[in-house]
Amino acid sequence: MKLKKQGLLAVLDQGLFSSANYIVVMLSAKWMSEMNYGAFSIAFALSIFIFVLYNALIIEPLLVFSAGRYSLQRYKYFAITNCFHLIFCLIAIALLAIIFFVCKLLELVEISDVMLSMIFSQPFILFSIMARRLCMVLFKIQLAVVGSAIYFFILCMGAYFLNENNFLTGKSLIALMGASSAVSGIIIYKIIFKNKRLTLIRKRYLVTVLRRQLHYSKWPLFTRIPMQAPHFLFSIIIPYFGGLSAAASYRALLNMVTPIQQLNSVISVFLIPSFVRSKNTSIFKLIVSKALVIILLVNVFYSIVMILMYEEINYFVYDGKYSINNYVIWILGIQTILSGLVLLLSSIAKALEKPIYIFKATMITSIIAIGLGMLLIVKLSYPGAVISVAVINIFSAIILYYLLYANERNYFRELL
Repeated sequence: MKLKKQGLLAVLDQGLFSSANYIVVMLSAKWMSEMNYGAFSIAFALSIFIFVLYNALIIEPLLVFSAGRYSLQRYKYFAITNCFHLIFCLIAIALLAIIFFVCKLLELVEISDVMLSMIFSQPFILFSIMARRLCMVLFKIQLAVVGSAIYFFILCMGAYFLNENNFLTGKSLIALMGASSAVSGIIIYKIIFKNKRLTLIRKRYLVTVLRRQLHYSKWPLFTRIPMQAPHFLFSIIIPYFGGLSAAASYRALLNMVTPIQQLNSVISVFLIPSFVRSKNTSIFKLIVSKALVIILLVNVFYSIVMILMYEEINYFVYDGKYSINNYVIWILGIQTILSGLVLLLSSIAKALEKPIYIFKATMITSIIAIGLGMLLIVKLSYPGAVISVAVINIFSAIILYYLLYANERNYFRELL
């Protein structure tokens, strides 16, 4: 019962944090000018990519090592992890500063403004994420929920205030995200590290931990970067060929499928343990079949509603600001259904302890998608990116299915 309560609190924590970002990002598409929102969408895509690297290099090792190898020296390990966090942030700041100066030289005013804001805000955004993950490790999930609730309140109220006073821009919104993260993270840290004394850490011990972290991070990096690279590159390429208004339209379109993506992520949290427990039993086929039906029903229903009611949703959410061709909405709907199938196959691969299948699928599809995406974006602007992401999901599903069918006969062939 206690474990179930902790799980529900963890879902609430992630729900508050994700919904705060989603609500503000979605409403900003309505409140900001297209140029401002286009610049913000570039910064937001870059922030997500930085988080992917941060998650692989620091957060995932933290979750594993603090519960295992360093469980008896947790606070000492936390101190080392904070050092790694600082190093990562300094590197990120340096790279963002380079991007800022390049944009300044090229007189890309809107983009250089949001990059300047990111230089100061991104470390605090990562700091807040680190603080919430420390709560998970220490089973103080209520504290993480409080932190996410504070973030939700400050971000949503702050965005409303900025808009009401005509101060809402890409630059100010990034700064607000940083400020909300800073307040949330500092409160959590003050409670977690209250009455904890800092200890000196020997250089040899620090280097040993660093080597272990980097060794562990190889697979998360190798799987996540190919997964995210096409989406990040498309967000950068679209404004180059179509302008910031095209980037704004693309972000507004992605906002339409964010809720189902979040729901799929929650479903996967429950799928993988279920598959692991049943993989050597006679009910494995039944559980996978039920999961397939649930995922298809949820994603098909969402896609049909989105396709049929797009005009009404566009008017309600964006005041009809973004006009998007019907065929693009149809492709987005198909892409949503395919992503559900990829989620199911990836969950099976993870349950069978075969992340190499996911790596192979993402590497092959990313190479195809980046090449195809660049050609289509030049020809079609942002609809080309939507088509390319659909192609990613098609090839990912085919490759994962083939690898599972060919190599995991005991588990997978009986599902046919």
